[in-house]
Amino acid sequence: MHSHTSIDHVDVAIFTIRDFRLASLPRRFNCPKWNRSISFRDARFNVSACKDADVVMFTTGKDFTRLEYWRELQAQRKPSQLWLMSTAEAPINTIPTWPPLTLRYIRMNLSSTFRSDSEISIPYGEYIPFQENVNVPFRSKLLNDSEKLVVWVASHCPLRTWNRTRLVHDLSRYVPIDIYGKCGNLRCDDGDRRCFRIFRSYMFYLALENSCCSEYITEKLWDALMKYEAIPIVIGASREEYEKVAPPQSFIHVNDFASVEHLAKYLHTVASNLSLYRSYFEWKNHGYIRAHKLYKSVLESQDHACMLFEYANGVRPLSVDGFDPFGPSWFGSCQPCGTKSWLHDYYFYPFQDLYRRIHSN
Repeated sequence: MHSHTSIDHVDVAIFTIRDFRLASLPRRFNCPKWNRSISFRDARFNVSACKDADVVMFTTGKDFTRLEYWRELQAQRKPSQLWLMSTAEAPINTIPTWPPLTLRYIRMNLSSTFRSDSEISIPYGEYIPFQENVNVPFRSKLLNDSEKLVVWVASHCPLRTWNRTRLVHDLSRYVPIDIYGKCGNLRCDDGDRRCFRIFRSYMFYLALENSCCSEYITEKLWDALMKYEAIPIVIGASREEYEKVAPPQSFIHVNDFASVEHLAKYLHTVASNLSLYRSYFEWKNHGYIRAHKLYKSVLESQDHACMLFEYANGVRPLSVDGFDPFGPSWFGSCQPCGTKSWLHDYYFYPFQDLYRRIHSN
């Protein structure tokens, strides 16, 4: 699928990108290991500007589902040209940047996503065990009358795939929840230091993802654990996938419970039991979290940009099949949130129906 010759300087044309990122272009990185370089330039919706590029990069931006774009790009695509899909979003939110279903045969050569099986994998965060255990002072939230129970911070209320807001409202019938952002009646502006102090006063932090797709675990988990020192209540990826990346016994997974009432009852139990509550922070003695903000995209990180340089030069082998956005490891990895029947009441559309709905608009 991809033939290559040695390239001294790798030229990356970015066909789709969000407006606010345009100010960072053009951008160039040196790759000291090879004493060569890679650069990124704006070629947004400019088919001819992509013709001679070594790599064409597609990242989350404005929709470009027009058939003529894809047909023209494919028609001028040289065998040596790589196509890269780069996104931190869930598969369901990248649909408008894929080839239309009628061009199902089109493949990207590689991807840079949060997925561990991406050629350039960029997770939202990481738990790193200490080489030797330490004793970290425990900050109790049980013994202070000013502490609050549950907080949810969200600004995306109607979602395409599931009714996250209704789940929160149903849970709030059994346990007090303060809702900040556009989905609630409380406000706290981004960057306001007071928000940090407010959110740190809660015992539990609702870290509910906007889509339930394999390995899709965002800053919601890592912010709860590191910034706010709260117990995250999670749903998104499976429990097993959370266990692979999160500190041991550091979160509560919604899918573990038989009903929303059972979940609420367990939260009350944890909140009133110091040793049980404390057990969710035992991980602090055994490891630390590397902040998700340290993980930069291909466009922002020399390390990741130079990985792309190596793929373009054939130093790193590429999959023969390439990256298929419609395939089982990307779009097919999105499922209803949780396996319990009560959770399915919050689910909207089968994903294939959703894809057709979006592309028929």
